[in-house]
Amino acid sequence: MAFLFAVILSGAASATESVHFSSDGKNITVTHNYVKSTLTTHVTTKKGYGNYGYGQYVTLTTSGKDNEGRNTIQTLYSFNGKPKQMIYKLWDSDSNAKVVANFYNTRAAYTMTGKDSATGATISGTGVSLYRTIAGQKYVGNTTMNMIYTINGKVLARITQITTYQYGAFNGGFQTVKTICTTKSAYAIANFNKKSVINSYYTRNSVGTLTGMKISGTSKGTETINNKLVSFTGKITISPKYDPKNIYTEGFSEGDYKEVLTSSSPTLLKFYPIEA
Repeated sequence: MAFLFAVILSGAASATESVHFSSDGKNITVTHNYVKSTLTTHVTTKKGYGNYGYGQYVTLTTSGKDNEGRNTIQTLYSFNGKPKQMIYKLWDSDSNAKVVANFYNTRAAYTMTGKDSATGATISGTGVSLYRTIAGQKYVGNTTMNMIYTINGKVLARITQITTYQYGAFNGGFQTVKTICTTKSAYAIANFNKKSVINSYYTRNSVGTLTGMKISGTSKGTETINNKLVSFTGKITISPKYDPKNIYTEGFSEGDYKEVLTSSSPTLLKFYPIEA
């Protein structure tokens, strides 16, 4: 499950970040106000009868403030070593997100609700992860999330995000070595449509422990300015951030975001990058 929920929640902006556009709209930065994380993890184990019959029930809970000062509670329920349900809540003074995941034999299904501080929009979404088998073990092959941003009941944007996972062998097991996240954004205003592809590379030592990340990508899209459809392309760089107390991301997650756009149009509209 490493990085999975970080990916799913990447569309929920926080009040702890600052967004800046250049005057022509072609340079975008999203920076975060980092603090010292207070996350703690607790494990409870019980053997006996429960919702899934007789066996070993384990509850893994991580709670506290993350490295952006947001409150978070992540609870994973498992039975006989297999995940059954996970509930992830994240919130601060004016934004929040909640993901509920249910795990099955061949897939995991998600529901997401929340509020985005950058746009003031309400977020709702559904998703699914499909598994594939590597050396007899199940691993996430890809995750698809479909999200809708609404303001006062009117649709602001529709987002589809597909993340594909690649794995490498380490010390007899398999760990994520790369993710490819493709995001398609369609806003209801200015005919704004955008597609981005972000590649995250995970550096691991000989036993599979994550030691670093490199994140970059490209974007392209169209928008209407003065009744004229213009196109743009972009280059994205994201700095990784390390928080050793966040076990669900193996300590590393996406940090500050920078996007440089190129277009024949002298100016571009200033749309918040969902990818950030």
